[in-house]
Amino acid sequence: MIRNKYYQRYVEEGVYQRKLSQKQRIAIYAMSAGFMAIPFFTVGKLWLQLTLIGCSAAQIISMEAFYRGYCFKSWFKGHQATSQLEESVDSE
Repeated sequence: MIRNKYYQRYVEEGVYQRKLSQKQRIAIYAMSAGFMAIPFFTVGKLWLQLTLIGCSAAQIISMEAFYRGYCFKSWFKGHQATSQLEESVDSE
C-alpha cells in the first residue's frame, strides 16, 4: 500500500507534506460537498439539511486550516517519510 503511487501522491505528499495546490484542494472540497449534496436534496427534513450544511462547512474550514498550518501542526511530528520507512524496512 505504501508503494502505491496514489498513496504517495494524495496521502504522503497531500496530507503529511501538505503539498496540494489550491486548485487540488478546491477539487477535494467540491467533491466532498457534492457527496454531501446527495442526502441534502433527497431528504426533506430541514434540521438534517442544516446539519449537512454545517458539517460540510466545518470540514472545509478545518481542512483549509490544516493545510495553511493554523491548527494540528504537531499531528505528524513522528511521521517518517515513505522513503525513510522503506529504508528501515529494507534494512531489517
